Amino acid sequence: MQCLARRELIPDWRVSYKDVVRTLSPKESGAGKLSGTIKTGRVGIAAMLRFDHFRAMGPVLIGCLLMLLISGPVAGESADPLRITTPPRARMADPDSLSLARYRARVAELEARGNTYSPRLGEALLGMAQKLRESGEYQRALEVFGRARHIARVNDGIYSLSQEPMLRAMIDIHRDTNDMESVSLQYGQLFQLYSRSYGPGDPRLLPVTNEIADWHIRAYASSPSRRGVGHLVASHNLVQGVLDRTAVKQGPANLQLVPLLEDFAAINYLLALHHQTHGASGGEGFEFRFDHNDGFPEAPSEEETLMQNSYRNGVQARERIVDIVLNHQETDPLERAEALARHGDWNLLFGRYHSAQKAYRESWRVLADSNLAREKVADFFRRPRILHPPGLDSEAGQDLIPEGNEDDYARLLVSISERGRVRDVKVLETHPADDEELARDVVTSIRHRRFRPRLVDGSPASTEDLPIKLYFSEKP
Repeated sequence: MQCLARRELIPDWRVSYKDVVRTLSPKESGAGKLSGTIKTGRVGIAAMLRFDHFRAMGPVLIGCLLMLLISGPVAGESADPLRITTPPRARMADPDSLSLARYRARVAELEARGNTYSPRLGEALLGMAQKLRESGEYQRALEVFGRARHIARVNDGIYSLSQEPMLRAMIDIHRDTNDMESVSLQYGQLFQLYSRSYGPGDPRLLPVTNEIADWHIRAYASSPSRRGVGHLVASHNLVQGVLDRTAVKQGPANLQLVPLLEDFAAINYLLALHHQTHGASGGEGFEFRFDHNDGFPEAPSEEETLMQNSYRNGVQARERIVDIVLNHQETDPLERAEALARHGDWNLLFGRYHSAQKAYRESWRVLADSNLAREKVADFFRRPRILHPPGLDSEAGQDLIPEGNEDDYARLLVSISERGRVRDVKVLETHPADDEELARDVVTSIRHRRFRPRLVDGSPASTEDLPIKLYFSEKP
């Protein structure tokens, strides 16, 4: 009776007599030798048992075996006494092979058992939510992802990283539905999980911070309006906080800081660009505003302060990048030259030609003093490079992009001064063809671009009739 009682206490782990015999195997238990042959059938069992160390236990073991067989299967269990049922976690099928209906049935089955916070229910809900998302039922998918996340919090802790798959799936849905506010909120929750799991200043926070900052930059670029500056402010504060704490714990010369410093420089460039385009909030620039109640000037807002300091903060980030890359043993001459050249690009975009020229010459010197072949050194500055706004790649915030639809393009000859300014543009071909308005707009657009000039023996030089083929996503 004791065996049966134990069996009924754990209905989720179904036991057959073959499992019992395996459990009693001396190879696993070390309690003596058990050998035997088993013949299955409806009526009985024949077995030979030999005990070296505990003969007195034989009748008890045989009694348990016989009572298990006579009692028949537990409710819901196959009548086949040789069927060995593995734990549900091991039996779970590949999520891609299960239909939404089967996931719903699995969830209903687990809920009927009263396993409200079972990890297996969380896994089933996660699979069900993924299927809902694939079928376009976004709102329902969000609800089910939320349930799965709640179960993970209950089982693994309120700040456990086991919630990350659910959060990321919910972020993707909000992106697909253009719900920027919810994306920002749940990215904040994801960062909190990492921060609580690893602690401030841990380098494992750097990749997720970089990811969140890149998203804010892209979100701003997709709608660079007066209201969109909130993305820049939020990412600025996040990145600055992580940079400061990581530098304290890991040291300011950590090479892992470079991608995040690149983001920080890009954010500050966009803050400066935003101020140039839109001014400060309310169109009042950076002037002090007086409180009508007491006559004292109001302090500038956080947004205004960041825009005031955008050039200084950005150039300091670029200087830190140069310092880290130049003094790190793992970097090669090309990486060092590129860090200096990008510092020059930053200054050129701000119209600081002499600072840019100095950085370009230092970049050339790094290559010239290295063991690189002369041809490779010359190739680095052989032709001008168009400068894209920092943080914005070819797919965001630009009318002309260097890759895209082969059917929409413009072929140009561009003459560039030693200062990186466009002096002359000749339109060779546009597609669609013979579109005068399009050709005129392309010329206007390219004239506002800056180029990293080519260098000859370390000095900037002008370039005549540089052939360029630019693809555009839509008519400028």
